[in-house]
Amino acid sequence: MLEATSVRHPDWKSAEKMRLPDDRYKWGIVVGHNVPPVPGAGSCIFMHVWKNSATTTVGCTAMPEKALVNLLRWLDPAKHPLLVQMPAPVYGQMQSDPGLPRLTDKDE
Repeated sequence: MLEATSVRHPDWKSAEKMRLPDDRYKWGIVVGHNVPPVPGAGSCIFMHVWKNSATTTVGCTAMPEKALVNLLRWLDPAKHPLLVQMPAPVYGQMQSDPGLPRLTDKDE
């Protein structure tokens, strides 16, 4: 594990505090975002356990632990999963994009 304080000349302006007194980072998924990096387009997206349903995140996707564990069991990196997050009606309008999978009844 890398501690930010151990880096003499950091090349970043912010970092996520991964050691918290609760279980928000007990499980997690790092979403490949902005690769290769484009300055100003963000650095990463985490999917992690939420603190509670009323607490927001800044750029992350948080959910109950059970849902995240189910997602971790389902994910198969070899299948090159794609994270798409938007309201279902907007997604429905964009489904003509050949890169988006079709929604099924269970997805909505």
